[in-house]
Amino acid sequence: MSDKDSEPTDLKRISLQASEKFSSEPASQQLESQFGYKYCTKFVLQAGYTDDETKGKRCLCGELKVNHSHFASNIEQDTTAWSTSNIVYVRPTNAHGTIHFQESGIDLQQTSQYIRISDTDSPEDVLNYLSEMWHFLEPKRPRMCISVACEPTDVQIVESNRQKIFEGLIKLSLPTCALLIANGVNTGVGKIIGKVQQRTHLLQLATSQDAPPIRCLGVLPWGQVHHSPSLVNQSTGDQVNYNCNAADGSGVMYTLSPDYSHFLFIDDGFHYDHEHRTFNEFAVKIEQRISLPTLEGGWAIPTVLVVIGGDHVTIAAVTERIKLGIPVVILKGSGGICDTMETFISFCRQNRVSSGSDDGEDALIQLLQYSLGEYDEQLLAQTATNCREIERNESLLTFCDLDANDGLDVVLEALLHISKDTMTSLSLTLDWNRTDLAKSVFMSAKTPPSQRDLEFLFTEAILRENHEMLKVILEQKFNLQQYLNVEVLQYLYQAAANRKSFERSLSAFKIKVNKNTRQHCIKHYGSMDLTIPQQCPSYECQPIVQLDDPHEKKSVSNSGSNIQLYHVNRLMKNLIGHFDCVYYELTSTTPSRELGQMRFQNPFQELFLWAALFQKHELALFFWHRSTDGIFLAIVGTCLARRHAALTTVSETLLKEELSANADEFENLAVQMVNHSAAIYPDIKTALPFPTKRTWNCKDVVWLGLIGSCRRFLSVLEIQDCVHSEWTSDVDASPFIFPLGLFIPPLLFVKSLFRFEERPGRLAVDHQSTSDSNEPVDPGEVIIKEISPKKKLTQVYTSPRAKYTLNLLSYMALTIFAAYTAIYHIGPAPFSIPEVILCVFLIALSLDGLLLVLRLWRSCGCYLAGFFFSLPVVWIEVLSSLQILICICLRIALGPDSLTVNGFIAALVLWLFLRFFVFFVSNQVLGPYLITIFRMFAVAITFQAVILTILIPSGIVQQALLYPSRTELTWQAIKDVVFFNYYRLFAFMQLEEISGEKDGCFSNSTDPDCPTANFFVPVVLSVYALIATIFLINFLIAIFNDVIADVKAAAIEIWKYDILLQLNEYSARFILPPPFTFIEGSLRFLSRIKGKLSSGSRDSTDRFSDDPAAEVDKKMTARQQAFGAIETLARIALLQSEDQVVKNSILTRQERMETTTKGLLKSVKETSCFVAKAVNKLHGSLQRPAAKDPFAADSFDYEQEDFDDFALSDATTAEPLPSIAELKQGLTDLQSQISKLTQILLNSVRATAAQQKEA
Repeated sequence: MSDKDSEPTDLKRISLQASEKFSSEPASQQLESQFGYKYCTKFVLQAGYTDDETKGKRCLCGELKVNHSHFASNIEQDTTAWSTSNIVYVRPTNAHGTIHFQESGIDLQQTSQYIRISDTDSPEDVLNYLSEMWHFLEPKRPRMCISVACEPTDVQIVESNRQKIFEGLIKLSLPTCALLIANGVNTGVGKIIGKVQQRTHLLQLATSQDAPPIRCLGVLPWGQVHHSPSLVNQSTGDQVNYNCNAADGSGVMYTLSPDYSHFLFIDDGFHYDHEHRTFNEFAVKIEQRISLPTLEGGWAIPTVLVVIGGDHVTIAAVTERIKLGIPVVILKGSGGICDTMETFISFCRQNRVSSGSDDGEDALIQLLQYSLGEYDEQLLAQTATNCREIERNESLLTFCDLDANDGLDVVLEALLHISKDTMTSLSLTLDWNRTDLAKSVFMSAKTPPSQRDLEFLFTEAILRENHEMLKVILEQKFNLQQYLNVEVLQYLYQAAANRKSFERSLSAFKIKVNKNTRQHCIKHYGSMDLTIPQQCPSYECQPIVQLDDPHEKKSVSNSGSNIQLYHVNRLMKNLIGHFDCVYYELTSTTPSRELGQMRFQNPFQELFLWAALFQKHELALFFWHRSTDGIFLAIVGTCLARRHAALTTVSETLLKEELSANADEFENLAVQMVNHSAAIYPDIKTALPFPTKRTWNCKDVVWLGLIGSCRRFLSVLEIQDCVHSEWTSDVDASPFIFPLGLFIPPLLFVKSLFRFEERPGRLAVDHQSTSDSNEPVDPGEVIIKEISPKKKLTQVYTSPRAKYTLNLLSYMALTIFAAYTAIYHIGPAPFSIPEVILCVFLIALSLDGLLLVLRLWRSCGCYLAGFFFSLPVVWIEVLSSLQILICICLRIALGPDSLTVNGFIAALVLWLFLRFFVFFVSNQVLGPYLITIFRMFAVAITFQAVILTILIPSGIVQQALLYPSRTELTWQAIKDVVFFNYYRLFAFMQLEEISGEKDGCFSNSTDPDCPTANFFVPVVLSVYALIATIFLINFLIAIFNDVIADVKAAAIEIWKYDILLQLNEYSARFILPPPFTFIEGSLRFLSRIKGKLSSGSRDSTDRFSDDPAAEVDKKMTARQQAFGAIETLARIALLQSEDQVVKNSILTRQERMETTTKGLLKSVKETSCFVAKAVNKLHGSLQRPAAKDPFAADSFDYEQEDFDDFALSDATTAEPLPSIAELKQGLTDLQSQISKLTQILLNSVRATAAQQKEA
């Protein structure tokens, strides 16, 4: 006991000092003044206690005399002089603050907050204190309260069951941030609950450093706290040390557990072994207040009582919760009354059912006496009453058998069973990821959730990446297009978790988020969070869900709250090059009220993009399976995954592999979609390569496939057919006839030599040329007309194939003429005529290449600079132009006699011949071989490091031994070190160089250029020849074999990818080859000027919008409609071919269910109609009273036109099926009707047959 407890005080003076202290304390500390404590003012010695038994005299209130009030009157034995009125209530409380736990004098570095209150204080004030001072609802409100009823003493629980309880409570607490309430003692089950809180908090921190803490509240009587006087303090700031290792020998005082975060000590004025009945009542009121709705002053947190072990006190606790409607879960196998409670309840039920009353009290008391080991008649009678009360409310009771491996999921089922709020129940199923229970909640709901409630739940399911819950929500009457507006999508970008890859992308492309953009405030409702704009007028706020709890509005910082959709627009431009969504850009200037009114026509595509940017792969697949434009979105997902993989650091190997695997999966989906589309429509090449997202204003899938290195997708046969169609412009001619047709145009009109096909335009809509946007377009109305001669010429000469052919022929002439000029016409004159012609040709070639580079730069855009500089043609054209410029300048400056000029000219001629490899790439035979050769060349260059490691030391040793007189480093010495050994790699040994003999040199000459014979040089040369020539060269050949084998499989894919690059290259070139590029360039320039002057300034970049009212989205070409239908069928075929995808696709399941159900309904209607007709037909021939056949007389005596109308009615014209339950009920009724009709028909047939037989 501390010194301050032994000082005499006066009750009135304590109250006065406390009131003065309260007036001087700040508002945050005045909450403690609402609570008080109790103590006894009269000491009356209990009879039967001596100093030896209790180590001191004890009052009738249970307190020791040494801890009793010093101004209390002392009466030793007169028990009649004491009553409960001697216990007085004093405010404010004298025990609150922070406990520092110690064990044997060692600080455990564990603290807990605590407060001592009275059982007469207000439960509302207690909840207010928990929320305001201890912040139980911040930063995130608990979505569940688990109260544990157990004995404070050690209980004998089987170790396996103990582990199940421990793991089960962690499983319950972790996803819901549950509030745990237990007795707070350091023994038995109370200690287990503390360990649950510690382990759960560690698991949370392992997931996220910002995870909200798990609160564990210890609630126990003040009179049973061991060494409670040490907790009495004068102010909250005082440090209170508590020894949690101390033990009480009496067995009725308990030590506090250091693993609890908070303690609530309820003081009823009694101490030691008193029953503390008012404590139980007050504790139940707190739990009831926690579970009450917010409109009634509660927290609206679902509360459940879990019973572990226990005795008659635990039965009383269960009774109190049952009376207030709190569900109770009893863990069978945990010992105590949990193992016998089911027997008690069964006995009470049988007794009540058999006798019709609650008789049999004596038998129940005997059963309780035998089970509990108690002999107090009054206590047994009260326990029997409690058991009968529990049996009358048995619906709130749930048993969980730990020995039968039942999990603690029954706790959730118990909460859902008594929950009256559908949204609260769905929130809990979302927390635990129990979609099976969510389906049950939807089916059992009396009124289905509203659209706003479903939007609220859908948002939370998306943020938690729970695609199974999303499936369940989509099965309901949920309008996704109404849900997803610009404001909601922007919130999803702001509130998304696991944003590391997204933030890295923003940093990599230097997209700075403005700190002054609108912040958001978060509302909590159960497990849900909600944002509304904070820095905008109230009339502009469009919250996703209306909440009825304004006092719960808390400002919460969000790391991604500054992200706006126009930032996403810029990021997408950097990732895929071309992206310009109008709605995204409007977020920088449009107020929130208008953003809430802008909705997307294809919400699944926007959600797919959100998931792909945050690399939520499973969620992206979920949205992909439900969106249109599957091929395009799959390639977009591939591009984004590979771009994110390129941004990862070297240390993030696992992340890079994961992103690469995600990209491969998306690419496989695109390939499968193409294959299924081709199976449905073999001539898919006319539409396949051009699908795109028009409202995103991006390029088509072929261009995205080039950016994302989708070689497997681009090498698909159907894509290659499209590439060939683009390469030839659908002009079919042999390779030998086609060049002749270019130079002899009349041959183009010979149908036996050239076949032309009408080339439909790309998937685009010219909304300026549409006459009637509401006029439907029939995809089958395609009129094929004869192509005009002018169009044939345009189609031939603008094709990449024609440009390639002309450039190849022109380049062949250039190389031959360059070789001829270099050999014969570079003379002493300043410039010969062939040189002038060659210079003009080379300048035209250089300008043509530079113009091509500029066009490719415009096509790629500044956002794809990395892709642009990775194109080989860019470096080839730049290096060619640079070399041509250097040669011409040197020829003018130095003249033809300079060795430098001759060397550059020879190098230029060699380079011109090497450039033929660029033309060979397009050849189907040479292209894959060139790829293999280039790979072998790259391996050989790398292998040179190994060869030089042997070559250079060997050469140095040989030259040092042969030329000992050399003292200076010269170019001749370096040449001798490298030159001779390099040629020896190819078996050109040059043995005369190591003999030590040279013309003009003597044997003893000291000339540095004269060699000296040395016997050790042949030894060095033989070792070098053995290692370098035999081992390394043969090893390099073996490596080449492996390279050929490895590249052989991928060479075709790489070649097809290069073909697409060449297609884009020649599509950007001029029609006329060098040196005629000047002519076409001049004509195009004049035509551009003329067009500008005639039409004025016009914006040629029309951006498509997602606005449903836009004319561009109402009018679709026949080709678009046809391809949309093909892709839909391909998606269904894809889902049918993959069982796993079918299981994970609610959309296909719904479509199948609707189709099957509608067909079944129609068949059932037709069958029932047929049976009814047959019954009506036979009914006239029956000679029996109508009363004997009520079905035929009352139900099925229809007119003929009624049957016809019934038979012709189509089930597909009915309204959509409201729910699965109603659908099943409808089918059951129809089946019952058919059964009745069939039975009537059989009876009628039998009666007719009997009549005919009698006749």
